Amino acid sequence: MILYLARRLLGVVPVLILVALGSFLLVHLVPGDPAMVMLGSDATPQQIEALRLQMGLNRSLPEQFLIWMGQALRGDLGESFFLGRPVTQALMERLPATMQLAVLSLFFSLLIGVPAGILASVRQNSRWDQLVMVTAMGGISIPSFWLGLFLILVFSVRLGWLPSGGYVPIWEEFGPGLRVLILPAISLGFMQAALIARTTIGTAFGVLLGGAVIVEIVFTYPGLGRLVVLAVQRRDYPLVQGALLLTSVIYVAVNLAVDLLYSVFDPRIKYE
Repeated sequence: MILYLARRLLGVVPVLILVALGSFLLVHLVPGDPAMVMLGSDATPQQIEALRLQMGLNRSLPEQFLIWMGQALRGDLGESFFLGRPVTQALMERLPATMQLAVLSLFFSLLIGVPAGILASVRQNSRWDQLVMVTAMGGISIPSFWLGLFLILVFSVRLGWLPSGGYVPIWEEFGPGLRVLILPAISLGFMQAALIARTTIGTAFGVLLGGAVIVEIVFTYPGLGRLVVLAVQRRDYPLVQGALLLTSVIYVAVNLAVDLLYSVFDPRIKYE
């Protein structure tokens, strides 16, 4: 077990380096200049160049990447261009909301997907099996943003049962916090409910984190995904890079934890 854990941890290092490099190159390939976005179209070339110098954008891309990686290894993800404060602080403020949404969505997926998958496997080639298969195909095919808009129209606009957006920390006010989360969680977890019986929880959780971007925009939910979209629109390189790296670390950590838990709950699984 210890050797397996050591190998997994060593294997994580090159993965995270590749993720960091990929996110760095990706944000720098997006058309537009952060300095021009910040200063606007009326800015003079001298003002733009001065701001680029202040941001460190005058350096070559390899130099910028090495500087950012060196800071990241020390736990410093840099400073947001637009927010004017540490990226780590901005991410930690939004992360609880996204984790709250992802956990509830995962719970919804397990609650629906696991019993449906078990019944379908027990009653193979039955009407129930066919119903589960058709429903699963529908769940995979329906985009989360379309489902989110449909849920808002029915349960918020027509019936007025649930709020169409917003955020209340569930650990501060459980009732209002849960009501705000119900529609986004269903929208985010519906596709995973169709796949959950065939995937690991770790993989499902990673997919939920990625899918949270669209759902947070539809429901005006102030989570990490919505912050990343704003950062991309503003060409806020440090914020986008930091968010992608943080999400990757969470994804890898959850998958590793799930693998280890499998061996605890199922003695037949042995890691060597």
